[in-house]
Amino acid sequence: MIGIGTGVLVVVLLLVLFIGGGDEFDWEEEYKYNEEQPFDNNLIYDLLEARAMQDSFYAIKKSLAKEFKPTDIEGTASYVYIGEKTFYSDNDLDSLLLFTEMGHDVFISSNYIDQELTETLGLSNCLDSTLYDEEYDDELDTTYVYYDYYTPAVTSYFTDSIGSLNLMHPTLIMKEPLRYVFKPNYKLEKYEWRYFNISNWCGGEQMVAKLGSNSVYINFIKVEYGEGAFYLHTNPLVFTNYYLLQEDKLGYAQNVFSHLPDGSIYWDEGSRYFHYEDMAKSKSKPFGKSELKYILSQPASKWAFYTMLSGILLYILFFMKRRQRIIPVIEPYANTSVEYVQTIGGLYFIKKDHRRLAEQKFRLFLSFIRNRYKLSTQHLDGKLRKQLANTSKIEEDKINRIFDLYGTIAEKSAMSEEQLISFNKHLEYFYQNCK
Repeated sequence: MIGIGTGVLVVVLLLVLFIGGGDEFDWEEEYKYNEEQPFDNNLIYDLLEARAMQDSFYAIKKSLAKEFKPTDIEGTASYVYIGEKTFYSDNDLDSLLLFTEMGHDVFISSNYIDQELTETLGLSNCLDSTLYDEEYDDELDTTYVYYDYYTPAVTSYFTDSIGSLNLMHPTLIMKEPLRYVFKPNYKLEKYEWRYFNISNWCGGEQMVAKLGSNSVYINFIKVEYGEGAFYLHTNPLVFTNYYLLQEDKLGYAQNVFSHLPDGSIYWDEGSRYFHYEDMAKSKSKPFGKSELKYILSQPASKWAFYTMLSGILLYILFFMKRRQRIIPVIEPYANTSVEYVQTIGGLYFIKKDHRRLAEQKFRLFLSFIRNRYKLSTQHLDGKLRKQLANTSKIEEDKINRIFDLYGTIAEKSAMSEEQLISFNKHLEYFYQNCK
C-alpha cells in the first residue's frame, strides 16, 4: 500500500511540474547545491569539491550546532556558505566563531549578513539620532522633545539591471570590471545589488580589508577574528550556475576563492533553512498555554491529532519486523583531479570550445609530469621529451606526438571534434602505459 501511495504521489508531482510549470527553467534564487537551475549552486559546489579532494570535502545538511564540531577538525579548513540569507542559532554562531578562533577561515556570500554575527565582529554602526517630534504639555507649560534613535543597517543596496564587479588585490584586479547582467527568463530586470556601509561603521575602514567592489561600493571584505578570518561577500548571485557558464565569470569566482587556503572545505547547506528545534523557546505563550495545549483545546484539531498518533502507532506495529541492516557500499577513492577537468571541460563542451578543453587536458598532463616524475615543464623542448621517455618507459615517438599535436592546437584559434578525440587518445595511451 505504501509503494502504491508513493507512486501516486510521484505521478501527481510530475503532473504539477509539466502541466503547471510554464518555463523550461526555474529562475528563483534557490541557491541549492544539487540543482542545475540557473540560480542554483550546482557548479560552484562541484568545483569546490574537486578543489578540496573528495576525502576532505564535507556537506553540512543540518544545523551547525549538530554537525559542525570545530574541536574535531585537523589541519587547515575553510567554511563556505552561499545563499540568500542565513538562519544561525546562538549555538550555530558559537561553533562558527570557535572554528575561526582556532585559525580557520569562513567565507559567507549572502544578501543578508547575520546581524548578530556582524555585531560580534565589531561591524556595528554608530548610534545616530534624529529629531522625531515635539509635544507641549499645557498643564506643566513645558515642551517635550522626542528623539527617534536608530542604527543604520550594516549593508545597503542600489537598484540596477547590471552589476560591475572587480577585485582589489594587485594580482587579481581586472582592467575593466565584469558586467553581470540580470536577465531572469531572458528578460532584463532591475536587481538589488547589496554592498557594505563601511562609512557608517564606528571603526571606519580600518576595521576591515577591502577585497572587492561592485561599481563604487565595497561588496567583499576580510575581517580578522582570533587566529582566522571571516570573508564576507554581499552578492551570492554571481556564484550561481547561470553566470559560471561564462568563462570570465568563472574566473572571477576562482579568484574570489583563491583568498581561502588549500585544505578541507565545509559546505553549509543546512543554515539556509530555519531549524525551529534549535531556536530558543518563546518566553511568552498566547493565553498562557503551549501550542499543544491549544491544539487539544479545540475539538476538531484534537481528534485530528489523535488520529495522526493512531496512524503512527499502527505503522510501527505492522512494520516492526526485524530486517537485516543494509550493508553500505564503500566507494573507491576517485581521481578528483580528473573530476575537476571534467567539470571545467563540461563548461567548454556546452560552448563547443574544443580548443579550450584540449588546453585544460594538456595542463593536467604537464601537472602529472611535474608531480610524478619531478621534471620541469618550463621548456617543452627535446630534452624534456627524452627525460620523460626514459622515466615513463613510453616510446619517444608517442611522447613527441602528444607535444606536436598540442603545438598544432596552440597555433589555431579553433579545432574540430575529431582532432580533440585524436589528442585525447594519445594522452590516454600515456596514462595507461606509463611506469
